[in-house]
Amino acid sequence: MAAKLHYRTLPFTVRAEDVAVDGSHFRGYAAVKNNIDEYGTIMGKGCFKRDLKYFRANGFIGGLNHNWDTPLGKPDEIEDDDRGLLVGGSIVDTAHGQDVRKLLKAGVIRKMSFGFEEVEKKFLDSPKDVEKYWEEAAYEPSDDDRERANHGAVCFTRVRVHEASPVMAPGNDRADITEIRQGEGKSYSTLEVMSLAVRDAVIDLCVRVEQLAELRALDGRSLSPERRAIIREIRERADKALAACQPKATLQDVAKLRRELYELQASVLD
Repeated sequence: MAAKLHYRTLPFTVRAEDVAVDGSHFRGYAAVKNNIDEYGTIMGKGCFKRDLKYFRANGFIGGLNHNWDTPLGKPDEIEDDDRGLLVGGSIVDTAHGQDVRKLLKAGVIRKMSFGFEEVEKKFLDSPKDVEKYWEEAAYEPSDDDRERANHGAVCFTRVRVHEASPVMAPGNDRADITEIRQGEGKSYSTLEVMSLAVRDAVIDLCVRVEQLAELRALDGRSLSPERRAIIREIRERADKALAACQPKATLQDVAKLRRELYELQASVLD
């Protein structure tokens, strides 16, 4: 069975630096330890240590937005420190690399993401469990951390990192890329901008379809099966995306159900 890959996306600040080297280099934290990210997960202390050798030997810098078909290069600096996983990489002078280099230098791209495979994890079912972990890790949580801890967390205790990529989506608020060096486009929209553009396009499409349907109805005709199929596909995809946004059961809910199931099984055995 293929390994299930996870992605975590991290904002960074861009500082452009002209240097007397050929090519472009960026450096920053691909992962940060101990805080709770928006996915309700924690990168635990020591979670990278046992598999750094794998990342150094096999890891790569993926293309924009995790496009593995257009990789940017290989990491030339990997360091596991107290804050997190520091990664530096040089961008290869491909067509895609030149586009990304310009966007990095201009500050258009401000985020970084890493793809990893979970190897070991533990569940922190309650805020008390999370607080105990933070105390043992000597970590001072932020207000956002404490709010997210209300639902417990999943703590990854061992992960295998496969790649790090520049991306256009927000995520963890504790990581940043510290430098961009220039050497020498495509533009990419944020999810918010894309959503508004698509909404306007769909509204325009619906109005035109309704007008066309009214005209054809006067002649006793209807829209072709092909056009109805396209509209149906748009609706189905939108319904699928909406369903994915519905609230999921929290870790606290799961922990409660797990305990109730255990008690039920114990009573049946008695």
